[in-house]
Amino acid sequence: MGSCADNLQGVDLIVIRSGPTLKPATGRALIMSVTLLEIDQAMFSIDGDKAPGFDGFNAVFFKSQLYPQVNIASITLIPEISNPTYASVFRPIACCTIVYKIIVKILTHRMQDVIGEVINTAQPSFMPKRHIAENILLATDLIKGYIRKNISP
Repeated sequence: MGSCADNLQGVDLIVIRSGPTLKPATGRALIMSVTLLEIDQAMFSIDGDKAPGFDGFNAVFFKSQLYPQVNIASITLIPEISNPTYASVFRPIACCTIVYKIIVKILTHRMQDVIGEVINTAQPSFMPKRHIAENILLATDLIKGYIRKNISP
């Protein structure tokens, strides 16, 4: 599916250590044990009408039945063109179980509360309560200020 590399580029620890980090209490909150309340909130935030996982069960089943937890996914390759001849023209789709989706929802919810501590305010994309339009307005104001200062008589 890909090419093999002789070596992998490492993480630059100097850059990582000089960037923003979570406060110790925030880090501990991210790794604390999952509570029943978090599981309930995650479970009931999943639409019952969503497609079932590869195990054939949808969220409605899990909302009404007990099912042994499994953390597996089935990867299916969907061709992007008719008559594919190369692996690069396939798009992988992961079919996950509802249990996996619950885990992802719990982790996402936890991270939403703390992500602002490590993501700069100039990064609005995919951040709650931030809009890319704010950067457009800021850029416009900066350009107008530059023009007034340097070009206007």
